[in-house]
Amino acid sequence: ICIVNQNTVSNGNDFALDDITFQKVCIATDSVEITVNPGLTVNLGADKSICPGDSVVVTSGFPSTETHLWNSGSTDNGITIDKSGRYTVSVLGDDGCVGRDTININDIDTPFANLPDSFTACFAIDKAVELRAQDTAANYIWSTGEINQSILISKPGAYIIDLSNTISCASSDTIIVSELCNASYLYLPNTFTPNNDGKNDIFYALGENLFEFNLKIYNRWGEFLFESTQISQGWDGRYLNHDVASGVYVYSLKYKGISPINNKEETVTKIGHINLIR
Repeated sequence: ICIVNQNTVSNGNDFALDDITFQKVCIATDSVEITVNPGLTVNLGADKSICPGDSVVVTSGFPSTETHLWNSGSTDNGITIDKSGRYTVSVLGDDGCVGRDTININDIDTPFANLPDSFTACFAIDKAVELRAQDTAANYIWSTGEINQSILISKPGAYIIDLSNTISCASSDTIIVSELCNASYLYLPNTFTPNNDGKNDIFYALGENLFEFNLKIYNRWGEFLFESTQISQGWDGRYLNHDVASGVYVYSLKYKGISPINNKEETVTKIGHINLIR
């Protein structure tokens, strides 16, 4: 120990040292071992989808002796779910570690065809009628074997459709198709006056429920003058862009329609006379 006087003044230098001890320094060491537990791995599985009215059971994979807590409030190791949502479970192990997992439950809609109970059609006229399921589905199966959303039918009967999005999200519907055809109606005037007065200037037929039509006009010598395949298209009393003379002309009419006797398709041919007056 060295004491050095750094004071430049000639007086007032008093120094003292007391209680100085010199001894060996001792260092003590200790250690502790920390073990990290692997913890709990909880696996609720992949997300699931359910149909309305269905349910699914989800379990933690651990025995019920472990402490469980679901966000639904259940303390069981498994729960039955019948509503869509997000479900989480926490599991407390004996070692104090907690494991968690979450599963999403999604809804799958059940499709419905919404077909009417019954339907009437006249196949003799319409030939084919469309039946269509009103809802969108993953799969369609008709009783005819077709797998489209809609089908064309050509005869009466009972038609069934099965719709599905999954095996359990499925429904069935039936429609009864009956045939009903109104009898054909046809009227032909016997006189017309093509004088451009806006009244009775065209000779044409009036009718309903006719699905084939052919009208031909001849003069009294059998010369062909006019033909129409549409009931709305009539003869204006002209031939080769010239007015024909007043007189009697012959028509030949052939059409297909519905018989008023048996409600079946029939072919009718009529021949008659027309009075053309100017």
